Amino acid sequence: MSQAQRRAFWTTGEESRLRSLYPDTPMSELMKIFNRPVPAIYGKAKQLGLRRSPEFQASEHSGRIRAENNPGTATRFKKKQ
Repeated sequence: MSQAQRRAFWTTGEESRLRSLYPDTPMSELMKIFNRPVPAIYGKAKQLGLRRSPEFQASEHSGRIRAENNPGTATRFKKKQ
């Protein structure tokens, strides 16, 4: 098993830091901070019962589609006449 494939266990310090950062920190930053892939961070956050804050969910970092930043909605899925 190569070093890249080896499972890295989370320390209590990392878990504590994830608890404080996860609600409001974009995933790209969390990946850099913890040097872990997205599934590992999401998995640990779920295991710890962490959720994104309402402020984060409303931000552009959440990746949610919104009418104000979703070009093409006016012409998408129009019925043919």
